[in-house]
Amino acid sequence: KAEKLDPHDGQHFQLEGRILAFKKDYKGAEKALRQALTLDKFNHPDYALDLAAALAADQKPVEALSVANAMLAQYPPAVVSNRGADDSLAPNLADLEALNGNIYLSEGRVNEAGAAADRALALFPSGLRGRALKHQVQIILTPVPQ
Repeated sequence: KAEKLDPHDGQHFQLEGRILAFKKDYKGAEKALRQALTLDKFNHPDYALDLAAALAADQKPVEALSVANAMLAQYPPAVVSNRGADDSLAPNLADLEALNGNIYLSEGRVNEAGAAADRALALFPSGLRGRALKHQVQIILTPVPQ
């Protein structure tokens, strides 16, 4: 109903995408979240995070990484610093980095996962996803005593 009343607001499509992803309708979620990004592709890393997460859940890691990295590329440190008043920016970008790291980890790319964890923690040191990823990488890289 909200999409029909205001078809130019990406938030309506983001909410639809989140609901569809929760229902495991990843194709529907992808469509809705791509529409959200089309409507506002520059200012909503959370749209990209939701889309990348839905793609990863749908076993499309290459596409998930592409979506996440395209959004991350729009936010170099100077841009993040310039937008310091937006409390959601750094956590969402950090979660995108952590999502990338989890994909790398699932593919056995431990060093890349560690680098993604470091980038996530540089953006948002208290972020749970970044901290959990860092911990997982440390466990994998810690030699087992014999």
